[in-house]
Amino acid sequence: MVATQKQKIRTMSESEVKLPDLFDATGFGCVTVICREGRPFAMVVPYSPLARQRKPGSLKGRVRMADDFDETPESVIADFENQGFGWETSN
Repeated sequence: MVATQKQKIRTMSESEVKLPDLFDATGFGCVTVICREGRPFAMVVPYSPLARQRKPGSLKGRVRMADDFDETPESVIADFENQGFGWETSN
């Protein structure tokens, strides 16, 4: 694994001794990969708040659909069925 400037790789024993320093480094955006037996095992990363939960209906009354929203003009249907898209319909 190759470490970038803001990423450090530490062994488990190093991490146990330097854990407070690893936490401090996260404040500067540093990510630390902790390895066990030479293989990545865990990461210490800066905290990022979770995205706010979506609330269904929060736009109620603020979005308007056109009266003819569900109506497709015959010319559009004909275009899809008959030309320009590289396939033929079977009737």
